[in-house]
Amino acid sequence: MARWCEVRGLRWERVNLLIDVAFACDDDGLTPCSDGNVSSEWTWWIVTGKPGHRIRRPLHVVNGSQSEDSLTLQVNITNAGSRREIPDGEWSIVAFCHGSPVASVTAAKMSPLDLHNASRTFPYNGSRNSYAVTFSAAQDATHSLHMTVANHNTPPSFSSLQGGLVRRLARWAFDRGLVQACFQSAYTAMRLVLPHRGKKRILLAPQLRTDLRDNMLALHRRLVERGLDTEFSVKVFPDVPRTSTIATARHWLTAVKQFAWADFIFLDDWCDLLMYITPSPRTVITQLWHGGFGFKTVGFSQFGLPGGPDLNPPHRKYTYSVVGAEGARDQFAESFGIEREAVLPTGVPRVDDLLDPVRRTEVTERFHDEFPEFTGRRIILFAPTFRGQGSDSAYYPSDLIDWEALHQWCGDDTAVIVAMHPYVTARMVDDQERRVHLVPNNLRDRIREDVTGWPVNDLLLMADTLVTDYSSICYEYTYLQRPIVFYAPDEAEYSATRGFYARLEDVAPGPVVTTFPDLLSALDSNEAANERTLRYRQRFCGPADTHNADRLIDRVLFH
Repeated sequence: MARWCEVRGLRWERVNLLIDVAFACDDDGLTPCSDGNVSSEWTWWIVTGKPGHRIRRPLHVVNGSQSEDSLTLQVNITNAGSRREIPDGEWSIVAFCHGSPVASVTAAKMSPLDLHNASRTFPYNGSRNSYAVTFSAAQDATHSLHMTVANHNTPPSFSSLQGGLVRRLARWAFDRGLVQACFQSAYTAMRLVLPHRGKKRILLAPQLRTDLRDNMLALHRRLVERGLDTEFSVKVFPDVPRTSTIATARHWLTAVKQFAWADFIFLDDWCDLLMYITPSPRTVITQLWHGGFGFKTVGFSQFGLPGGPDLNPPHRKYTYSVVGAEGARDQFAESFGIEREAVLPTGVPRVDDLLDPVRRTEVTERFHDEFPEFTGRRIILFAPTFRGQGSDSAYYPSDLIDWEALHQWCGDDTAVIVAMHPYVTARMVDDQERRVHLVPNNLRDRIREDVTGWPVNDLLLMADTLVTDYSSICYEYTYLQRPIVFYAPDEAEYSATRGFYARLEDVAPGPVVTTFPDLLSALDSNEAANERTLRYRQRFCGPADTHNADRLIDRVLFH
């Protein structure tokens, strides 16, 4: 009986290498194995090294029925095992049938040009480093496929760094691990000094914020309501403005102490400190960031793109991340470079507030007290995401909106609230640090953008219709079962520079329009929740209840 396996194609989905293979168990051609169960009879690995000292990583079946003789294998090059990228070396594919290795996994039907086109280089660290994956076929009778991985990671010299002397020195020390060593030593010392007896300790550490909000606020409120602030020691350590070098140093030292003190740490955004320390394995770190399902890529899904991460960012140090439902687990596992099992589908805590009828009444009354001009009018919330690579370059191209036409369309019975992404809002200042507005002064009776002090979830409650683009804000709004319109005139450009997990048209829980007249037409139709919305909710959203924070608490604190 002859067993063989043949590579028919190589392609990429972000950082996932997809390998199309055909296989057979006898000489008659492509014949399935005896019981037709591919999973039980066939396994595939990539291996490198000499016999007895080999490193191997599994290839996972992602496409193909159990009874067919071809399927697609996948490996995430940034997280091939133990939360690490595929190491440098020359790798080969090894197939096993019934535990016996197949003589050779051949690439005979792939031309040198095919292999060259499948090779890919991922620049990172400001294009100073690169991670290259190249393919070739053995020049012998086997034509076996080889994959060569080379991570060119040489820290820049001091003279090549830009900026002032202090900035260059700090960067040089960071690239060589000197800064990390100092912080790690301080963390380890504080961990030894601070006793970890008696009550377990919970640290709520909102990042890039000076207060609790959204998921963190909902979690804290529920901890107090359940009396867990007496069973556990609970501290809140928000980010604070640093006005001097001394204030900055004091804040960093305090942060190290708080992280050393905690048994459970909850974050809600990127955490700079995790770039410098590796917390104790006894410390459970849970990332509450967003937790919905958006369309634009984030984290490791952007590896190799402008603004993408390095190979060892803070994300890898999370114990858990939180999502609404099973359908979002793969996206977050890929984004954070962690295992799928570490992504908890317990539900998004801030949805609890969104669905709480008492709080909805309070928000409605407070909103109309502050903005009586909105009473009795249809409210449209325009909440797009930012363009650019991050907080330092975020913007929104205001020429995508015809403000005059929108103002005229509103009439007297409709108002529009503009809620730009916080990154965009923070950059909308002139040389004198005065606020710059997108909406002309004479149009602000119907189009308002001065409600930035309101949490976005509260604005969602007040909106009769949501207009967005590639933002995950649509996730929470689907729970309200109100109309959503996706305005995406620059989808092709945005996808090319940022990347998507899925085509907007395929996944968006509402109509997608690409021109401003079509946007106004969609708003006129005012289409409520439909099959697209329900399909999105079934796949990505958790139960429409107010127990998401409870499920998270029970899973993380009492599991």
